[in-house]
Amino acid sequence: MATKEQAHMAEAFEYYYSLGQDRGYRKVAQQFNVSLTTVSKWAKAFNWQSRLEERDHKVAKELERKTTTTIVNQKANYRKILHTMIGNMVKEMQLVDEKGKPCGVFPKIETMADLEKVVKLDLLLMGESTDKIETAETPQRPVVEQAIDDWLRSDPNARTTIRDLYRSRISSGS
Repeated sequence: MATKEQAHMAEAFEYYYSLGQDRGYRKVAQQFNVSLTTVSKWAKAFNWQSRLEERDHKVAKELERKTTTTIVNQKANYRKILHTMIGNMVKEMQLVDEKGKPCGVFPKIETMADLEKVVKLDLLLMGESTDKIETAETPQRPVVEQAIDDWLRSDPNARTTIRDLYRSRISSGS
């Protein structure tokens, strides 16, 4: 067998790769009019499986890059629209009649609630938080249970300490 991958062997690999979920050496053998054994030898000699994984990884990375680029561009477009809307509202708010009385009309953003929604949308598109929610972190029960189990195993006096705490709690009525 040749030590260098020849063009027809590389073409067989490309065909194999192109089969996707339906790929199989038998299909390659039929397509290239060679035996199944020959295709198996090519696959082993030229690392088809690792090449598949490498190619799939590259394709996934490129898809991720393109998706990220698309999302970033779309967010940028939305932000331009939002900034235009906000700019238009500010201009409208600044219009006054000859007596100095506001006379602006808000064709798209009519209330402060509307403006708040637009600003929150802009913040969300930038990846920022729009509401502050404070939460107290409490350990998850399984973590606490694991810590207690570890303590009981590592400290010979732990059972006595727990028993004493339990008794004092019972006697105090808590």
